[in-house]
Amino acid sequence: MDPTESWGWRADCGLLLTVSFVERTGAFHVTVREDELDHALAHLDWWRGEVVWRFDETAPRLRDGWAVYRQDDTGNIHDVCVMKNRAHAECLAHRLESRAHKQWYSVEARGTAATRRGL
Repeated sequence: MDPTESWGWRADCGLLLTVSFVERTGAFHVTVREDELDHALAHLDWWRGEVVWRFDETAPRLRDGWAVYRQDDTGNIHDVCVMKNRAHAECLAHRLESRAHKQWYSVEARGTAATRRGL
């Protein structure tokens, strides 16, 4: 097994993640619940373009929960992701908006799971 260093981290919003660094390859591995990867990357200040592989890249995305979406300066609306936890979705929207120029991010309930549980 390659020499690896790992760190566990809990964000103020409650997000839990592990980051591991594999010395031989120089690669970082992020371990987090599958619907929280975009949220974890925002906390780490990493962008999707820096991610070379996602374990969940072929899995269908969540459709029920809390959708994070953005609106650009021309009024176009695009979904970023759907998450199970409303507080985490709001945290992600806030982090993304703090980086954006002429864009705003918001959260809305999608499907039946988010409204039924009242998360």
